[in-house]
Amino acid sequence: MKRIIALGMTTLLLSGCAGMNVPDTLARNYWKDRPVSEVIDYFGAPQQIGGMTDRQWVVLVYGYDTSYTTREALGTYTGPMNGQLVHQEYWGDVFNQANCEMRVAINRDRRVDMIATKGSNCGSIDLVPN
Repeated sequence: MKRIIALGMTTLLLSGCAGMNVPDTLARNYWKDRPVSEVIDYFGAPQQIGGMTDRQWVVLVYGYDTSYTTREALGTYTGPMNGQLVHQEYWGDVFNQANCEMRVAINRDRRVDMIATKGSNCGSIDLVPN
């Protein structure tokens, strides 16, 4: 009976971590309460500046093109050729379009309050300095 309860608790705890975005969480912890000048020094000038009046935030928006190209099998042929049975694979470059948007919320003290990413392939962006 104790094993079943332990298994259930372990499953419950692990399922809570399943939706966690590790790079996003690391960035949020690293940048929390840092001055806005450090963010701009690291990421450069934002592409857009917005605001959230209900929280009295200024939001810096950074957009990244994270598209990439992969070499993939595009097709195959198995059949007779010159009197022999052959198997051929056709390879080609496939362009995968992706983008990532990062939002940095700055509070009235000019310090980072929150950082969030959305989009695909955001893991390819260095969100914290090495």
